[in-house]
Amino acid sequence: ISPTERLQRERNRLVLIATRTRNAIVNRLESCRFQSAMLRQRLAANAVDVRHFRGSVEQRQRQMAQAGTKLMTSKRSDFEVARHALMYLDPARVLGRGYSIVEHRDGVLRDARDVLTGDHLRVHLALGTLEAIVASTSASTSAAATAPSDAKK
Repeated sequence: ISPTERLQRERNRLVLIATRTRNAIVNRLESCRFQSAMLRQRLAANAVDVRHFRGSVEQRQRQMAQAGTKLMTSKRSDFEVARHALMYLDPARVLGRGYSIVEHRDGVLRDARDVLTGDHLRVHLALGTLEAIVASTSASTSAAATAPSDAKK
């Protein structure tokens, strides 16, 4: 084979390869375009109109804000009720209503049966404290009088 023929064959082979490569690229490109078109159609068919949901989201936001305000109002009311109960039960206020706190041996005295004649007591009043010595005792047997003592035992 002459060099010219060899060169011609090589050119023909290269042209064939180039043609096949171009055809493969064109075919692949067409396939991708087709797939892209199909995906666009599927997307369009399943597309969600976000504008449609905007009003619903805004409505839910308003509802959430109203629910939060209502919850805060309710919790504030509960807090005020608890605050008033604590104020009512404040030891200083209880003492101010005429009650006293009596201590005996490093503890609060709740039951007359816990002291003996001659024991020393410390009595806390709304305005001051006094020391007392037990002259006599008499224990109550009523359920109301024993309930606080029984609750601590």
